[in-house]
Amino acid sequence: MKKYIILIIMISISISILLSGCYFVEEKMEEYIPHPINELNGKAFAILSRWKKHPFKGAYMILYDVDKLEVAKTIPLPGIDAFMDTVAYRDGKYVFISYSTREVGILNAKTENIKYIKIEQPGLLNGITKSNKIGIMTDKYNLEKGMAISVIDVKNEKMEKVYWSKENIDIFSPPNFSGELYPATNCIYLQEYPFEDGYSKFMEINFDNNTVNEIYKLKYPLNAQSFVFTEDKRYFFIRIHPKSCYLIPQDKKPEWAGKAGFLQIDTIKKEEKFIEWPSSKWTFDGVEPDDVVVGKYTLLNDYIYFLVGYYYYIGEDEKTKSVLLKYNIKTGEFKKVIPVRDGFPWEIYIVKDKMILLENYFPSPLTITVMDLNTEKILIKNQEIDQHE
Repeated sequence: MKKYIILIIMISISISILLSGCYFVEEKMEEYIPHPINELNGKAFAILSRWKKHPFKGAYMILYDVDKLEVAKTIPLPGIDAFMDTVAYRDGKYVFISYSTREVGILNAKTENIKYIKIEQPGLLNGITKSNKIGIMTDKYNLEKGMAISVIDVKNEKMEKVYWSKENIDIFSPPNFSGELYPATNCIYLQEYPFEDGYSKFMEINFDNNTVNEIYKLKYPLNAQSFVFTEDKRYFFIRIHPKSCYLIPQDKKPEWAGKAGFLQIDTIKKEEKFIEWPSSKWTFDGVEPDDVVVGKYTLLNDYIYFLVGYYYYIGEDEKTKSVLLKYNIKTGEFKKVIPVRDGFPWEIYIVKDKMILLENYFPSPLTITVMDLNTEKILIKNQEIDQHE
């Protein structure tokens, strides 16, 4: 009897070990098979989505057809993460960043082959210039060289140059830059964070003549972080929130300190003008929240589109409401484009004549709202796209 009991125990242990061993077998993402996707050129909104089972071991590129309002194709990217979910597009090339592997991926729509290029450090990707260049900035600081800005030639799929802040551009702290989401200039724009000199300096790397130029210097240390340029490069607009001036000494604070709005800079006349946003009461239809949060913004033709919202609670559940506003830079008029709605889509993207508002709160589904820019009509609202299992 003891023998049978021992045998049963041994069999049970063996089965347990066998079953538990299955958990140690590394699960692999589906195989990547290149296939041309030319038919989507210029009409697809592309975004990276995390692999839900193993978020740091794989991602998917989702190509969303903005005409048919549906997912047209999903491309598996084994070994790539979607920590930076932005995908930039120009002339048949889709460009994305893998943060963990320090790589830029360039997907060719004609062949769907992907070329990976190592970069100094991963960072923000805002778009591709007219000359098919991207600049990847990072907040990683090298004591000897400073900040790295990796410039990649997208057309020829190769690293072109690395600008080091202490060697090339006389700038010592995290820059910011704009790209295709704003009017199609051929520059990367940089902002010097004002931790030492007591001012904020704005620079450009100009690919028309491969020069680095100072375009404006503020007389105070403004924590700007984000700005957009007009197509002629004469004006740029800095988003200002109530805490933007915390670095400025009390006796040097501008009169608009503590307010929310845009600081308009005339790069020719070297003049500044503050444009205050409408009141919260007007923005949120009578509601005056304690704290207002701001999403992304972009400049298209004569309009700055921007998202504002606020948090509130129902019991212990945190909720959000938001509104899409636009500001006419010629007339000075503010208008509600999308009235107060539930949810807060932080991201704004432009594809053809469509605006895409995106909510991406992993592991929840991606949520997409699409608006026709010509009619300002919502074509589809809060469409959910599942993160892949």
